[in-house]
Amino acid sequence: MRLKRVGYSTKIKRIRDFNREVNKKCKILTKKGIYVQSEGEKKIADWLYDNNIEFDYDKLIRFGEDEEDFNDSFDQPLWARPDFRIKGTNIIIEYWGVLNDPIEKKNRNLELNDIEETYIDEIERKRALYQQEEMILIEIFGSDLDELDKSLKHKIIYTKKE
Repeated sequence: MRLKRVGYSTKIKRIRDFNREVNKKCKILTKKGIYVQSEGEKKIADWLYDNNIEFDYDKLIRFGEDEEDFNDSFDQPLWARPDFRIKGTNIIIEYWGVLNDPIEKKNRNLELNDIEETYIDEIERKRALYQQEEMILIEIFGSDLDELDKSLKHKIIYTKKE
C-alpha cells in the first residue's frame, strides 16, 4: 500500500532518529532488567517492580486513529513517549527530573536558558495532550524520589479509585 502524503517517510525517519537518540541515553540497569536514562527513573522503575506493578518504559504512544493523524504526529502533539505507563490502564507517570529548578525560575520570572524553556514547553505539551486524550498523569519530581512509598503509592491508589 502506498502512502498518500508526501513527507511521510521523512517524518517516520525523524521519529526513528529520535528513538535512537533516546535509547543511546538509556544506560542505567533496573531490577526489571531494562535500561533507563537517569537515577530518578531507576528509582521509579525499581519501585514499580518491587510493588508488582507492570509497566512500559519510554514507549511511543500515538494518538489518533487514521493514517493522516500519524503523518502529522511528529509535527503536532499527537504522540508522546511517557517515562512510564502502567500496563492495562490509562495511567502515565512522568518524572520531571530537571523541572524543579526551571519551574522555580519561571515562577519567579527569572530568565530561563534555552534548554530549560524547551523542557518546560515539552512538559506543557505533554500535560495538554494527556488531558485531551483522557490519560491520567502522575507527576513525580526530584523531591518525591526519597519517599516514593508515600508519593507514588498514594497517587496510584488515588487515581485507580477515580
